[in-house]
Amino acid sequence: MTKVTVTLLFVFCFGGAFASDEVTCQDWKGRWQGEWQVGGVGKCTLNIKVVSQDCNAKIKYCGGTNSASEGRIEGSKLQFECNKSTSGTCVFKMSSDKTELNANYSNPLGGRNYAVFKRKAESSGESADAQPVAPGDAPQASRP
Repeated sequence: MTKVTVTLLFVFCFGGAFASDEVTCQDWKGRWQGEWQVGGVGKCTLNIKVVSQDCNAKIKYCGGTNSASEGRIEGSKLQFECNKSTSGTCVFKMSSDKTELNANYSNPLGGRNYAVFKRKAESSGESADAQPVAPGDAPQASRP
């Protein structure tokens, strides 16, 4: 009986601490900024505005004109079409400490790129929809 009591006490007292390390859909909300490493694409912002209970995310990515406005979160990954002109897909994977998103881009033509996005704090004078636009000189095959 003592072993059962100790085990249950451990689960109730410490079980929640372990569960909080898991990435939840709501952990994704906010603004993230990173810099793509290939092709001179430069800095880009991912703004995750709303996340539904079933983990569909309303997003604005790099100005929003050439990417999807929704993505699907599955565990520690968010995936969406981030370059409509090349059918390019971005996959963002959240770090275990929830401070970074490791991003990978690919398209059917073989284009690849990668970046690390970090959560960006909003200043009081900054609009939640203000987005930097990536430079246009990058080759289309590697531009996310």
